[in-house]
Order: sequence, then C-alpha cells, then structure tokens
Amino acid sequence: MYRVICNFGQVQIDPFWHVILPLVTLIFLSIGGSFAASRKMKLPMAILAAIIFAAVGDVIAYFLYDVIYSTVNYQGMTLAQRFPEGTTYPIIIYSYGFMLMIAFIFGTIFLIYEGKREKISSDTILDMMTFIIVGSIIGARVIYVLLMWGEEFKPTINDAGVTTPGAPWWDITRGGLSIHGGVLGAILAGIIFSKIKKLSFWKMADFTIVALPLGIFFGRIGCYLNGCCHGIQFEEQMNKSFLFKYPVTPVPESAGLEQMPFPIDGAFHHPAPLYMAIAMLAVFFWLKHFRNNNARFAGHTFLMFVFIYSIVRFIQEMYRFEISSNVIGEWLTVAQLASIILGLISLAIMLEINRRISIAERLSAEFADGEPPEAEPAPIDVVADEPEEDIIEDDIEEDEDENQQ
Repeated sequence: MYRVICNFGQVQIDPFWHVILPLVTLIFLSIGGSFAASRKMKLPMAILAAIIFAAVGDVIAYFLYDVIYSTVNYQGMTLAQRFPEGTTYPIIIYSYGFMLMIAFIFGTIFLIYEGKREKISSDTILDMMTFIIVGSIIGARVIYVLLMWGEEFKPTINDAGVTTPGAPWWDITRGGLSIHGGVLGAILAGIIFSKIKKLSFWKMADFTIVALPLGIFFGRIGCYLNGCCHGIQFEEQMNKSFLFKYPVTPVPESAGLEQMPFPIDGAFHHPAPLYMAIAMLAVFFWLKHFRNNNARFAGHTFLMFVFIYSIVRFIQEMYRFEISSNVIGEWLTVAQLASIILGLISLAIMLEINRRISIAERLSAEFADGEPPEAEPAPIDVVADEPEEDIIEDDIEEDEDENQQ
C-alpha cells in the first residue's frame, strides 16, 4: 500500500500565479466555450468568446485574491503572513487523489461513448461533468466536516487553557470525503445544470448514474492504496499471503512517502475497500443492462442504484465497524443509518410508481381488448319503408289531383 505515487520535493510556488490563475482560466474557458456552443457561434467567434470569459474571470479572481490574501486571518495570522510569496511547498501526487482523477476521466469517457448512441452531444456531457465534479467534491467535503467536526475540526482546550485549533475544514488534504455527501452534491449540481440547460433531470440522472459505480470502483482502489477505510481483523490469524496488513493507528504524514508500515499487532485485516470495489464493478455492468432493458420510467435506474448501493454499503460497514467513526449506539454506524433511510425511500418510490404503471397498463389493456357497444336500433315508428324523396313526390301528386277536382 502506497500513499504517494510521485514526490517532486519542495518547489517554490506562488499561490496565485501557479495555482489559482491556471485553475480560474480553465474554468472560465469552459464556461465561455459552453456559452458559444449554446449560441451556435462559429469557431473564430467561439474562441474569442472563450478568451473574453477567461480574461474577465482572471481579473475578478485577481482582485478577490488580493483582498482575501491580505485580510483573511488563519490561526492568528493573515494568509499573506502565513503563506508569503516565494514559500516552497511539497509537490506530491497522492494515490487517492490520482485514483479520483482516473475515476472522473473514465466516467466521462464512458458517458461520451454512451452519449453518441443516445444522441447526447459531448459538449453537454463535458459541461455536465464540470458541474458534477465541483458539486460532488463540495458535497463530500461538507458532509465529512459536519460528521467529523468534533473529532478533527473543532478547536480543543487543554488543562492549561491553551487552545489548539482543529484541522482547517477547507484543506481537503486533511481528513477525508463522504461518499453520501458526494452523491448529494452531485445531485444538486445536476438539478442546477438541468435547469440551466432546460433538460429533463430524471432522464439525465438515469444516463449519468450508470457511470457512478465505475467511478466508485476506482475511488475505492485509491482508498486501498492509501491505507484508509481498512477493515476489522480476521478472526483466525493464519498465513494469508494474498492480503496486506493494515495499520490500526493513524500514520503520520512523514510516513506517507514510504511504504506504509505494518501495524503493531501484526494482524491481518479485511480489505474493505477492495470488497466495495469489486461489488461496484459488478453493479456497473448490471446497472447498464438494467437501464437498457428493464427500466420502466424516468428515474428508475437512478433509484435502483440508490437502493443497491445502500445494501452494499450497509454490508461493507460490517467489515469496517471497529474503526468506523460516529457509531450510533453500539451496533449502527452513521453510514449504515444513511443507507437504511436512502434504501427504504428509493424502494418505496419504485414500488409506488411501478404500482401506478401496472394499473395504467392493465386499464389500457382492458380498454384495448374490449369491443365498443353496438348502437341501438332506432324505434320502428321512426323508420320509413320508402325513401324520403319518394314520399314527398307522392304527396305532391295527391295535392295536384285534389286541386284538379
């Protein structure tokens, strides 16, 4: 298990010019390209629009950064004092972050491939993935911070009255991310994107959700490489050469550059992340088949994934129970409680909609099979034995005879 893929050492980096400016430029170039595509601009005008968007975004970012960098306090000092220009920073590629990047790349490629068959443009998919990536990361971090606030982020006061600040909530290298929060953030981002593009949210959700278990597959491999989310000990500690020994205590950052050490107890633990990775790969293929063959209504595939994932996550928590935090009582974790709630809600919605669809199909079938009632014959005294024209001619002839007489 390796936490670090590549370490470039200490590099002098200016926070604005080397980090914020390139990131803001890429974001606003994407926004400008999306704006040009929605207006069906030709290539020269589209490039010009993207450049204008990027330039305006960079100017706004520069003034905001200047204000925040000079005035915002962090642990008793301004950001300019704590992170002065010219400071060197360690440039490290962590295995977990690298696998998250791979997850988003493979998920996007899969959606673009599927979109060609369903006539969904690649521009729409790329714009949507931008919203989803940002929304999922924000949601995952917010929920994790809320759940772990008292353990990692809340300031503590020792007996001498000295206050020790907790980990900064915005530093995603400290702490972790919540998968439930990531899904919630992605849903909110998808709703906003659908409103902006005037698309059906449930149809786009069904289309997008198939790629999620593929992304989770790569993400859990990242957890395994990082050494986090490790499971409980095996009851029988026999020689299991195909398993790794997980750490049972937090590993300091300084140990992240080398192979992670074995735990003090020397015990084998369940590779819980690998269990989830294998399960999600199976769910990916099954969900793809379900969407193409068995989905009955818009949103069916999305709800089915929520239901299946809730079951898988509940079972997986049994193998990480001893090291999972925020345990409710002595037998239920927060993740298990969330899985129960989401699983029951999704199941109830699917059953209710399926019931209504079945009723509608049955009524439609009965109406189609039944013959319309035959028209009742008109009363006999209304039916004439002879055509109306003949009756009128006979009346006219009788009138003429009477007049002649």
